[in-house]
Amino acid sequence: MLGSLIDKLRGRFRSRERCVDFYCSTWIDEIWVRSSALAARRAGFATRLIVSNDRDGWPLDFAARYARAGIPLEWAPSVASLQALACRVVVTASSGIPRGYFGESLVRLIHMPHSLASLHVIYEPNAFDGCDTLFAAGPHHAREFEILGRANGLGSRLSFPAGYGKFDVMREEAPAVETPAGKHVLIAPSWGENNLLNLIGLSLTEHLVGAGWNVTLRPHPSFFFSPDGLLDSILERFVEDPRVSVERSTGGSAALWTADALVTDYSGFALEFAALRQRPCLFVDGPRKILNPGWGALGQPAAEIDFRERLGLVVETGSQAILDGLGRLAAAGSLGPDVLADFLYEEPRIGERVLALLANDIPEVNG
Repeated sequence: MLGSLIDKLRGRFRSRERCVDFYCSTWIDEIWVRSSALAARRAGFATRLIVSNDRDGWPLDFAARYARAGIPLEWAPSVASLQALACRVVVTASSGIPRGYFGESLVRLIHMPHSLASLHVIYEPNAFDGCDTLFAAGPHHAREFEILGRANGLGSRLSFPAGYGKFDVMREEAPAVETPAGKHVLIAPSWGENNLLNLIGLSLTEHLVGAGWNVTLRPHPSFFFSPDGLLDSILERFVEDPRVSVERSTGGSAALWTADALVTDYSGFALEFAALRQRPCLFVDGPRKILNPGWGALGQPAAEIDFRERLGLVVETGSQAILDGLGRLAAAGSLGPDVLADFLYEEPRIGERVLALLANDIPEVNG
């Protein structure tokens, strides 16, 4: 009884301020909204970061970052605890979030994509049904959000060009001057049983090292949270070889800035590499990951497939085919701005762009 009263009073007090909450179903999604949350707080918004997954797994500096910024970090492991926070306007990079999670206080749920890949193929068909607004990373996202809304019988939804929130953080990691590291290849497979690492990971690493390449493996986070032993077997094979290393996607993107080439299957990370480095990528053809079996009927191409030949070369699955492709890739030129503009709204400071959208286009933040 007393707790319920306190929650109501807290909601009334916040309603008198400009308020926005940033929600992550897991702490991994935080990097996509970080610069926006910090920008909102600097501008005087009453801002909270809300996370639902087990806080025992949060990084050591996670809470400290937001404490320094004066942003309360709320742990909401259940729907009841989430509803008790009385959120009105929520920005999230997590997918599959029902509006009901936030209860009757919610008036606007805004999605910021956590991949440059398409919204209508690698996500469940209703993954974004709870969101009434999209802060789109690129023009393809805006089209897909509209098409999904129509197909799922939703009412009118808003979409604004915002850019890709993660880039604010990744650009901070960029070295002042690029120093060539010789033949350095970054292998960034997607998730799913037919990803590149599962299919030929060990053989490919052996062939690349044998051909004089330094190799950085950058598996999808699922490799670490649901390990199957495959990555360990590769690392055991090269445990004393400094030419092979692993980079966790949750630990930064240093290899993105030093690699001479990127090899992937269908990972959205290829679009990130292409955008930040303006370098072509090598795509390995293979079985695709599709969580929306009806995506073809929507009449909208998948960016991670449609852009491959414009962003680099496509080769068959096989170590020698990849080695040959890397040789041809070395002769390719830089990517032009017209290619990048088709899948990215280029914004130098995405956090400031999102702040402007919240202040000028989302009236509900005013309570």
